[in-house]
Amino acid sequence: METELIIAGISSLIAATVGLAWYYSKKRTDALHGISSTLGMSFSKLSDNKLLASLSKYHLFSRGHSKRIKNVILGSKDGVELKIFDYRYRTGGGKNSHTRRQTVLLIKSAQMRLPYIYLRPANIFHKIGKIFGYQDVNWDLYPEFSKHYLVQAEDEGSCRAAISKELIAFFENHKGFCMETGGEVFLFYKSAKNIPPNDILGFLENGSHVFRQFSRGLKRPS
Repeated sequence: METELIIAGISSLIAATVGLAWYYSKKRTDALHGISSTLGMSFSKLSDNKLLASLSKYHLFSRGHSKRIKNVILGSKDGVELKIFDYRYRTGGGKNSHTRRQTVLLIKSAQMRLPYIYLRPANIFHKIGKIFGYQDVNWDLYPEFSKHYLVQAEDEGSCRAAISKELIAFFENHKGFCMETGGEVFLFYKSAKNIPPNDILGFLENGSHVFRQFSRGLKRPS
């Protein structure tokens, strides 16, 4: 009898946890849908496997398994496509499985030819890796930026041209954000962080600011 009560208690706890997760997921979806209307943009709560497949070559989307994109806010203007979406993936398996969630801003245009650059907060493993030749573009004039961020690029010259002092100042003052660019795509997100619905407009503003500064850097004479 005691065993049955324990099993029933565990089952109830699992059901309550699943129900609570569903509630908060639906609440987030509804909030993001409302934001899309405020922005005059479209919204889809469904998984977007086509979008996921198109991004597979970028570092963020090359990691882990059980990947999913949903809650997509989307719009376009003058041939430039803008999307904000929730991305989830898992690493490891079994008891060592970890789910990573983050909100991503994507700006895409067939007219863009962006150099491949990956900028993200540095961690202890990156710092150890530098000792063994792990690639990292550093700025001697901005030691704090170089200390806190890892920057990788296919072409260092294009990278230095695109990352201006204004862009460096942004990342120094907004730690935790990541940027990845290449070809037609610009990506902006906060590492392993879902942006709360109330902060989405600020997130969009920050990402758009970074994109503008990055684009100006590319156009600036070398």
